[in-house]
Formats: sequence, structure tokens, C-alpha cells
Amino acid sequence: MAVDGMDVHGAQVALGRISGQAGALSNAVRSLSGAIHALEWTGPDRDHFVAEFDSRSPNLLRAAQAQVANTANQLENEIRRQQAASDH
Repeated sequence: MAVDGMDVHGAQVALGRISGQAGALSNAVRSLSGAIHALEWTGPDRDHFVAEFDSRSPNLLRAAQAQVANTANQLENEIRRQQAASDH
């Protein structure tokens, strides 16, 4: 039988996971950028490779991190609304 409402505890657990993944994406951006720039490789091919990475990848990864963080914020707001409704 379906129940209306939210499993607040389950949502809080999911929120922790989502928030953790947002942090992991943020760390991945820094780590990947560091790894790309630390390549022991010289010449125009390396310069092109790094420039391509710098022009696209960090922004895409940051956008993904921002979307995950936004999802976490939305879920946190929904949890608060559910808790407020349950308190009445």
C-alpha cells in the first residue's frame, strides 16, 4: 500500500550521499586539472591538449558539480517542508 509523504530518514540518508557526491566532483575537478597540468610532456601537442582541457573540461565538471549541489539543496528544502508539515 502506497503512503503519501516522505520517508524523512531515507531522504536524509540520500541527501548525505548526494552532498558527498557533489564534494567528490569538486575534488575530481581539482585532481584532474592537477594531473593534466603535471604531465611530463612538452611541445605543441601537449600545449594543445592542455588548452583543450582547460577550455572545456573544468567548466563541464563544475557545471555537473553545481547541478548535484543544487539537487542536494532542493532535497534539503523538501525535507524541511515535509518536517514542518508533519509538525502541524
